[in-house]
Amino acid sequence: MKNFKKYLYLSVVLVFSLSLLSCCAIKTPANQSSDIMPWKVEQGDTAKSFWKDQVQYPYPVKYARAKDSRGVEWEIGYMDVYTGKEANPRTLVLIHGKGAFGGYFGAVIKAAADSGLRVIVPDIPHYGKSIPGNIDKPLTRTLEDTREAIHDVIVNQLGVKKATYLGHSLGGQWVLGYALRYPDTVEKIILESPGGLEEYPAIIKIPVSKDKIIDVPYFSPSYEKDFDTWKKIHGSTLAAEYNKTAEYIQLWNYYKARDPKTGEIKSIASGYFKKEDTYADFVTQVRVKMITGNKKEYDNYIITYVHDIYTLGVEIRKEDTNSITKRAKYIKAPVLLIFGAVDPFIPVKFLSGLSDLKKEIIKPFYDGLKAEGKPPIVKVYPNVGHFPHTDNPVEFCNDVVDFTIKGRVSAPANVEGF
Repeated sequence: MKNFKKYLYLSVVLVFSLSLLSCCAIKTPANQSSDIMPWKVEQGDTAKSFWKDQVQYPYPVKYARAKDSRGVEWEIGYMDVYTGKEANPRTLVLIHGKGAFGGYFGAVIKAAADSGLRVIVPDIPHYGKSIPGNIDKPLTRTLEDTREAIHDVIVNQLGVKKATYLGHSLGGQWVLGYALRYPDTVEKIILESPGGLEEYPAIIKIPVSKDKIIDVPYFSPSYEKDFDTWKKIHGSTLAAEYNKTAEYIQLWNYYKARDPKTGEIKSIASGYFKKEDTYADFVTQVRVKMITGNKKEYDNYIITYVHDIYTLGVEIRKEDTNSITKRAKYIKAPVLLIFGAVDPFIPVKFLSGLSDLKKEIIKPFYDGLKAEGKPPIVKVYPNVGHFPHTDNPVEFCNDVVDFTIKGRVSAPANVEGF
């Protein structure tokens, strides 16, 4: 009996010890090379998963399951790159923009990893590698739902209690909301061409004819979880996205379009990429080749791309006294704000009524934080559009690394002079 009790005690101790080791294995970053794999996008094949089988990111992708506060379990695809030996290294988390995916941060990941940082790059649910495992999950998910799920992965499962968070475009608004929701987990914030710094009215006036304008509840919170109502209101935008051809995408992404009358290719005022770049090409090839790929995944992407216009807008309504824009000045962490001087998308004049990036977007945000004793560092890159990390990758990477490690950047803007 004594031997049995001794055996039972040792067994319990062993199991407990193994569980602790397992827990530590999850929280301790894996040591790996920072060498980039060549990204790859195969032509879409309806019989395969486009995102899992036909798109290769510049670093290996892992998967985790995490729940939001409503109990929905999401599969989160993410890259986790670290080349050092520290148990708890300084960490940089990268959050992609609307219609994008973590793989387009390849150059940023390498620069940060080569500087000794751990870099974690999740795909937001219903984008990129976080599409295939969530096909049956609500297409009406909110940005807050995704913040909760990704928080569970990064903080609870990977054990990263504090990190610098960088968000691009929609990812910028995502990070603003995350920092307000989970302030103790955020060491610094980097906002790259972020949403969230201007507000939109819930009711938008839409001209339907020469003499008629109607009020459309474009950002009304009343149908936040009602997909059918959302589709009725935003259906024309959804149809336009489905109608984009491969040629249209390849031209428009680089500020070009074919003249419908002459057939001539001309420069236009809007687009994604001002300059040729390997990750600009990655984004473009993904968007083109998914057209002929897995139908369910393609539908998931297109619907989310359009629906996230709503999920962004509903968080920054002018009528909302608790909007992210109004609360942004209360962010505790140091902030680096980066914009391209010729960003074609911010401000959104049609929705916000604003037109001057420096005076009406950057300056009010700067002044709000300054009034709270935390003026942000601001940098505006000349001749750069909405994608600084591809239009000016070397300087952008240097600024991200310097701010994350040292809290400063070279040649910051003089916002007081705006």
